[in-house]
Amino acid sequence: MDLQLNTTMEYEFRDVLYYKETEKQISLKYNNSANYKLSHEEFEKYQQHNKGFLKGLIWYYEKETRLLVKLINEAADKVKQCVNTGFQFVVTLGIPDKVYKSMKIHCGPQIQSIGELAKENYPFINNFLQDTSSVRLSDYSGTINMKLCDKCSKRSMTSE
Repeated sequence: MDLQLNTTMEYEFRDVLYYKETEKQISLKYNNSANYKLSHEEFEKYQQHNKGFLKGLIWYYEKETRLLVKLINEAADKVKQCVNTGFQFVVTLGIPDKVYKSMKIHCGPQIQSIGELAKENYPFINNFLQDTSSVRLSDYSGTINMKLCDKCSKRSMTSE
């Protein structure tokens, strides 16, 4: 179904705020600005009203903007009816050529080479790379591994 604003979907499009939590306080970073003295209470209030737009501090050198789409009314009802049927849904977004050609992809620290994108089967990023050459590695490339247990023998173990 084609989604219609305020009829079958709502959206938020805004930047991500990065944070680090310690026992004493919360440190926040946005772009080149930082606040190192936010209380836990204030941060909890902020978190409740900004779900989907916060990210841990390991990513803090980057700037990320997210589009969060919420299905409502007929679209939400359709998904709810099919939740346990195995039917899969996808939301797609058309991007005008002018916007597409001005976009840039800055990979996260887990990606160690541009060639890895092809190996990991990211067809849309590969197409974007071929169309624009605007994909680059993180300054912290290779410093983390988010697929810690992909080949772990314990994944297949059942609990007794």
